[in-house]
Amino acid sequence: LDHMMQHKVPTLTAILQLVQDVEIRPSSILFYPVFDTFSSIVDDEEQHVVGSVSIVFSWDTLLNRILPDYIKGMICVLQSSTGQEFSYSISGDTVMLLGEGDQHNPKYDKYGRHVKAKLLLEGKEKMTTYQLHMYPSQEFEKQYVTNRASIYASGAVLIFL
Repeated sequence: LDHMMQHKVPTLTAILQLVQDVEIRPSSILFYPVFDTFSSIVDDEEQHVVGSVSIVFSWDTLLNRILPDYIKGMICVLQSSTGQEFSYSISGDTVMLLGEGDQHNPKYDKYGRHVKAKLLLEGKEKMTTYQLHMYPSQEFEKQYVTNRASIYASGAVLIFL
């Protein structure tokens, strides 16, 4: 909340555990400032934060919506700038927490995709930011690496013999 009050910008917390979740379920809270006046009426410097709108979410719910349902076998590693790291397996519409740390298979490093989410404020201290690293897994590879091409090629050769 301190960053939201000081910089007058939305702020995302570090990864935390919600009290209502019995099992480990990494979550965060987005705090969005409510001002005493509209920015179109006064300068931004004259605005004062008088409250906040809080959006509480669990990361597995968010990750459930980032890939189409037909994609199976992706490993997602969520990393915060505070050093927290959690790995998830995404298969279709199922998201499963694998645990703390980066648990993807290094064999798939070269196929990884990385997304950074951060708020840039010139001259301000760094706030909590997140990176999402996505990697295929053996389950994903099995869906797309088959011997069908060699079977079809063999069949085409046999037709001409």
